[in-house]
Amino acid sequence: MQLTKDKVETIQMTVLLSIVFLGQIIANIVNLDFVYHLRSVFSMSAGLIGFAVGLSSIFYCIGCVFFSPLYAHFKPRNLLLFGSFGLSLILYLLSRCTEQHQIWIFIILFGFIQSMIWPSIETWISRGKESTLLNRDLGLFNMLYSLGAGIAPFICTLLVVRSTYLPLLVGSVLALVNGLIILIVSTLVPQMRSVDSEETYIASLTQEDTSTPLRYFGWIGVFLVFLVWIAIQTAFPLYTRENLGLSENVTGILFLSKGLVSCVAFMFLGKVHFWHFKMKYIVGSQLGLALILFVFCAAESISLFFIFFLIFGLLYALLFMQSLFHGASGALERSKRMNIHEVVLNVGIVLGGVVGGSLFQQFNYQTMMIILAIFIMVMVVIELLMYSFVIKKR
Repeated sequence: MQLTKDKVETIQMTVLLSIVFLGQIIANIVNLDFVYHLRSVFSMSAGLIGFAVGLSSIFYCIGCVFFSPLYAHFKPRNLLLFGSFGLSLILYLLSRCTEQHQIWIFIILFGFIQSMIWPSIETWISRGKESTLLNRDLGLFNMLYSLGAGIAPFICTLLVVRSTYLPLLVGSVLALVNGLIILIVSTLVPQMRSVDSEETYIASLTQEDTSTPLRYFGWIGVFLVFLVWIAIQTAFPLYTRENLGLSENVTGILFLSKGLVSCVAFMFLGKVHFWHFKMKYIVGSQLGLALILFVFCAAESISLFFIFFLIFGLLYALLFMQSLFHGASGALERSKRMNIHEVVLNVGIVLGGVVGGSLFQQFNYQTMMIILAIFIMVMVVIELLMYSFVIKKR
């Protein structure tokens, strides 16, 4: 049966969004399990565990930066196949490690091999799309991305109670499922199998690059929001447990509320266009982030925490979408733009863990929030100067 172009596009998007959802579950249950597994099996210190998680992100960035020219030669289908099956094998072998020196090798490989997966998915989803269509599909991508990340901690918690090996094995199985989905569907739908490599696709284009300079400010925004989010993830559970006596379940529910609000916000932002190519919304969302850090830094009640995470979830979604949309819009070499987005995001993750842990240990939770807010405001001033004196005068 000959499939229409619209039908092929629907099947392709369904497959890619399924991979995004499962991929985020894999990444987040494994990263959270590192905390429990490395502690219980290898008796690692908290600092060494933090280094392990950071090492994975560092090698993910190395893969995105230094291997993206190589990846551009391969069809996205083949990259996702190799990445998914490779990730499945790595997680299985990780679960079999008995020596500490072995674990480092597979933690590095766990981060590195994902550099084949996420930029490839983002590039494939955004290829040839602009304006309304680009916004809609990136909104769907972000919604599934956020939903997978939101439910992963609960899945991991259920598995860890039984064994710290289980999240690694479940992650391995889900990665295998992702690989099989791509293999089976692309075999049945030849149009998916024949999607060109990024290099071949760019060579076939005749139009000019019409990228917006607002992408730079979008990238700064996604760096800031991940810096803050990971710093909060690092310090907030310790602060609420040790200073306020709140249980881990309460913290988990608060984090989940942020994830669910982000999902809804991604869906909404994917359908509206008022924020497109508007510097005021980029700056406004960053200032909003600084403002809520100031306002809620001294919060001690669950109701105030809940309000904070609801607002934070909205700003997180807007800042994330601004980076992806303005980075991809008008660009011919989408894979490079997606790699930049991923690298900037992961730099925020690595620094967020270091900064959050250090500031909380050196001072306290309130001081950490205030310092982060001041840093954001300084960055906004720098951005406005750049926009006024460099970009606006072009």
